[in-house]
Amino acid sequence: MKTLPSPVISLAALLAISATTTSFAEPVQTHLSYQEDFAPTSTDDSLAGRVIGEEYSADWCVDRSVMVTPDGTATTNASGAAWFALPPGVQSVEIQAEILPGGSDWVALALGGKWYTAFYDTAQLWVLLRPSGYYELHAKGSQLMLQEGQAPGYKSGQPSLVMLGYDKAANTATLCINGETVVDAQSLDPAGFTPELGSAGFRINGPLSGTATPRVDNFKLTAAAAIEPGLAIHLGNELAVYKPGEAVDARFAIRGLPTGDIALNLSLMDFYGKVRWTQRLPLHADSIRPGVSLTIPSPGEDGYFQLRAELIDSGRPLASATKPIAVIPEPPAVTRTDANAFGAMVYPHLNYPLADKELDARFMRRIGLRHVRTHRLNWIHAQRSPDGPFLWASLDDEVALYQKYGLNIIATTAWPIPNWASQARDIDLPESKSNFMPTPEAMEQASRFYREMAERYRGQIELYEIGNEVDAHFWLGSLDSYREHDVPGVMADYYDYFSELAEAIYAGDPDARVAPNTTSETEGHSYRPWLTTQLDLGLGDVMTAYSTHYDADLDYANAKLAEYGVNVPVYFTEIGGFTRGQRGDDPLGPDMKAIIREDYRQFVTQLTHPNVRAMCKFLLREQPTYGGEGTIRAGLLGVDFSINPAYPAFATLVRELAGARYVRPLNITDASKAGWLRGYAFERDGQSVNVLFLNGGTDSPITLQTATPALQLVDVMGNTTELPAKDGEVNFTMSPELPVFILGAISDAPGTPVIPQDTLVREIVIPLENPGFELDPEAISDIPGWSVMANEQGDGNALSNRIFLVSADTDKAHSGQVSARMDALQPTQWYGLSQELPVGLIPRPGPNEYLLFTVSCYARGENIFGKGLGFTLAFRQPDFTRVYFSGSGYFGFGGTYEWKELTATRRLDVWPEQAERITLDLLLGKSTGTVWIDDVTVTVQLWKQP
Repeated sequence: MKTLPSPVISLAALLAISATTTSFAEPVQTHLSYQEDFAPTSTDDSLAGRVIGEEYSADWCVDRSVMVTPDGTATTNASGAAWFALPPGVQSVEIQAEILPGGSDWVALALGGKWYTAFYDTAQLWVLLRPSGYYELHAKGSQLMLQEGQAPGYKSGQPSLVMLGYDKAANTATLCINGETVVDAQSLDPAGFTPELGSAGFRINGPLSGTATPRVDNFKLTAAAAIEPGLAIHLGNELAVYKPGEAVDARFAIRGLPTGDIALNLSLMDFYGKVRWTQRLPLHADSIRPGVSLTIPSPGEDGYFQLRAELIDSGRPLASATKPIAVIPEPPAVTRTDANAFGAMVYPHLNYPLADKELDARFMRRIGLRHVRTHRLNWIHAQRSPDGPFLWASLDDEVALYQKYGLNIIATTAWPIPNWASQARDIDLPESKSNFMPTPEAMEQASRFYREMAERYRGQIELYEIGNEVDAHFWLGSLDSYREHDVPGVMADYYDYFSELAEAIYAGDPDARVAPNTTSETEGHSYRPWLTTQLDLGLGDVMTAYSTHYDADLDYANAKLAEYGVNVPVYFTEIGGFTRGQRGDDPLGPDMKAIIREDYRQFVTQLTHPNVRAMCKFLLREQPTYGGEGTIRAGLLGVDFSINPAYPAFATLVRELAGARYVRPLNITDASKAGWLRGYAFERDGQSVNVLFLNGGTDSPITLQTATPALQLVDVMGNTTELPAKDGEVNFTMSPELPVFILGAISDAPGTPVIPQDTLVREIVIPLENPGFELDPEAISDIPGWSVMANEQGDGNALSNRIFLVSADTDKAHSGQVSARMDALQPTQWYGLSQELPVGLIPRPGPNEYLLFTVSCYARGENIFGKGLGFTLAFRQPDFTRVYFSGSGYFGFGGTYEWKELTATRRLDVWPEQAERITLDLLLGKSTGTVWIDDVTVTVQLWKQP
């Protein structure tokens, strides 16, 4: 353990209150009061981070955009939520606010649950009020409807006073609206449900209109609680990013402190789990809420660290807290030039406050990022109605902000379009209306907007992307092409759309770069062959750049573009590692290391192409709206701007490779004792910079040849180790989890590296029961071997109301005499057939192994309007709860078609925790029409990596 100097310590009473001190076993009985009147501001200001409460305060948290307005209310220009954490021990609680749901689907007051996309399933006790004056009182997400009806005293256009109460001892809920009790102490015991009161707040649910704005005002919460001891860490550095050698200033706020032998144990742990510093501070304060302020010496190295604090009573832990920090050198001068290709993508679509956008920009510039990808310089954010003016204020602010921080702007624009502009605006369909072509009248407005936008920001926008992953289902073309499943028509629609808007942009800024944006697929994710078709249509004559994502095969794309005489710069506007969090959210765990390794792999391999101009990491911050089983984790920062280890690791990547020139692949495959080594040689300012990846399941000794006296090893956290050469060799040990930089010339073997290939260990054809549906069914919707699968929320209304039908069909079959038929009379959720797979036959992937699941069937469609047929492999707990899923969103969508084989393969690297059952779900999703299925097969392959 490294010994650091003792910290400078001062004890101070913070927010001292009058209360009775208690022994270790007894919590502090207290009355809680939180009140927010949303005091007027000069401009719209984010509610995020504002403090609410006095004796036991909390910080407002925000999902999407919730702002305090100049008139002194809270609102949003998109669906959003605001909440704060309640201390443990709340016994009874009353929450009230003045609610005006105008212009929104509904506004809710709520206690407990997750406040993002899972709100409807997890909110513990909540009441919503609609613009019509209709209210609903729910518990246990949307599973329990306690009461609904017309709100008493409701007046359209005027706020209603809503009060929601809960008594934990009696397990009862109370609801009052405009002074009238509509639910009086209703027991939740008959439903067998007791809410968990971890948070409180409100949610505004869209869609919003351009003429009426939802409002929340005079929010108040009171509660009785038995407060347990608590601890929080506050840093003086807002970014929590320190320079090498800079001390860490910290304040430790303590609440509910009992008498006794109390101490505060402090430690500093690095990214590799090594404790770098410890300190024990005895506390002998008279106040019940003392605080400790101290200055912690610099850890002496770079990277990610966790400052940990634990409150101890006679050796027993009372409370603990952790605060991540980073030690990062200032970025080199080259990062301020266009030789630097590194950037990041900020929250897409979310129109959050300017103060948060500026904090984003500060975090980007702190590690030397040069490019920012934003979706908010977009027509949808500038015109709220067909006859409304173009509103430039928020766009002006954003452009000025990024100019201020020296960030080149990549504007992902022209998608999504406003719903009022869509060709699908007047019809009910499951797809997003914003993915379609505009109407002819709206197209004229769109062209005018982009001409004015390009003229207004001439020379200030690096790239205009027309759409996002337009070779996938983010682009649906004209309504006619969509209805007929006319794939060539969909692609021709995009060419027309791109060409018209690109010409409008060039009219405003003749030097503008305009690009289509594609997935990482070679020739299109959904519309194949996308690139060839677009170039045949003439897209190469209109585009002045090409943008794509992640592992795009740029060798192929460049060759295809060259075939048509197109030579343009390439932008990666989404790139980098992410994980679905199967192994937990530990920032020091394997998932984070996998993200960092994948960041390095994707960025380094794409930097080998000389026409790559910019690469934007997906994402700068975790986005709470990406969720579901295995929540996607991709951010350099947390939702609350907290440091992830990926942030200092990315800073190291930028420092070492910004402005570097790719030289060649290194032929060092055999330089490791275990596994195999892959290397890339770059040159920066006359110095050799090499990036090495060990591919194998265990740590391995590495031997490199060099003609220099020594090499330097730089780890992903930015720390340097000298590697002296002996007889022309340097030796060190490397982990396959993380890459390393080697500075200095490496003498590799001549020739092109030969990359070892993965080997197939075994293949299993899973035996399915009745895969051809030939066994006679006993009744409609009762096909032997298969069960009818309603969506995972348990909504069976479509089945009971015969909106969705499943049956055996003896008139149509691909083989044999029978097929399974699904009829959707309305665009329901995902419904279909399910069969449990024999999980004992499926191997578990070990180190350096993975599974490939291939699902195949034959399908026939008739008048399919919507997403169409897809499959899911659902990994489930013994009680059938789904813990993870993989599959195709849809692998045959739309239209009328004869029998064709549909096949999709999905990879699984890690067996999901708690998964003991697997089902194959063949689903017809959010569609109308009829589909027939026959001859289903499932194959599992176990592969071993060298």
